[in-house]
Amino acid sequence: MWVSRSCSRRGCGWTEETATRQALDRALRGIAGRFNAAEFNSVRLMRFLGFYIANATVEARQIQKNTSLDSIEESL
Repeated sequence: MWVSRSCSRRGCGWTEETATRQALDRALRGIAGRFNAAEFNSVRLMRFLGFYIANATVEARQIQKNTSLDSIEESL
């Protein structure tokens, strides 16, 4: 199921890898707990004063059998 929610976060580090990892970790933690998946959208890297800044964006997704976002127990 496609859900129109995205989460974008920044991370910084001395290398491209650490900045990207930190930004992705923060973006994934920003996805609400009711969603069980996320789709990677983009990462932008910038260099500023000797360190890297990454901006990562992920989209919230829900993988399920039912057609609604509510679980069966919540609808009763």
